[in-house]
Amino acid sequence: MPAFSRREQFAELATRNNPLLARAFVNRAWAMVFGRGLVHPVDRMDSAHPPSHPDLLDWLARDFEQSGYDIRRLIRNLVLTRTYQLDSKPAGNGTKPPPEAFACATEKPLSAEALCRSMLVATGQHPDADGKFPGFEKSKAQFAEVFPELFPVEFNASLKQALFLTNNRFFDDLLKPQTNNLTGRLLDIESPRERVKEAFLAVLGRPPDAEELKRGTEYLASRATRPEAAIQQTVWALLTSAEFRFSR
Repeated sequence: MPAFSRREQFAELATRNNPLLARAFVNRAWAMVFGRGLVHPVDRMDSAHPPSHPDLLDWLARDFEQSGYDIRRLIRNLVLTRTYQLDSKPAGNGTKPPPEAFACATEKPLSAEALCRSMLVATGQHPDADGKFPGFEKSKAQFAEVFPELFPVEFNASLKQALFLTNNRFFDDLLKPQTNNLTGRLLDIESPRERVKEAFLAVLGRPPDAEELKRGTEYLASRATRPEAAIQQTVWALLTSAEFRFSR
C-alpha cells in the first residue's frame, strides 16, 4: 500500500493557499452566467489573456475566498447585478458594444443538458414521481455528444448538430401526440390561429408577433388535411430556432 494518496496530495496542493483557485472558479462562474469570462477564453488565465475588468475579478475572487467558497453567495452576487439584467439589444439604435465590455447581454447557447431538458419541458413531457423524465439520461448523453462545448471560444454550429436536429429519432418521440403533451393539446384546438398562439407560448414563452401569427396560420391552414404532421413541423421549427437555442 502507498504511504499516501497521490490524489489527496494533488487536491491539497490545488486547493490550499492557492490564490488562483478562487479566481479561476469565479471566472468560470461568470462565464456560465454571462456567456463569456472576465478572462477569455476561461482556460487561458495567463499574461497573454488579461481580464477585461481586473478590479472586479479581484474583488469577486477575494469575496468568494473569504466567504469560505460559498457558491450560492457568488451566484447571487452575479445575478443581482445590473449587468445581468441587461438586454441583448443595445440601448437605442446604437452599435452593439464589444462583448468584453458587458454593456449588453451576450447571446449564449444553452448547454447540452439544459437544451435537452428545455425541449422536454416545452413539449409537455411529464416527469415521474422522482422528478425525472423517462429516458432523460440516454437523451442527455446524445445531446452531450453533439453539443459538447460548455465554454466555446466562439460559437459555431456544426453539420453534425444540424443533422441531429433534423434527423434524430429523439424528435419523433418528442413530437408524437400523447395525452396532455404539446402536440396532443394542439390537435385538440380547432383554430389554426389559436394553435399557433399556443405553440409559441409553450415553446418560446411569448405570443407570436403579427407576421409570425400570419405565416404560422397560413402554413397550418394549407396542410389542413394533415394536421398532425403540420403541427409537428411547426413545433419542431420553434424548438430548433435560434431563439430557443440561445439564452439572451
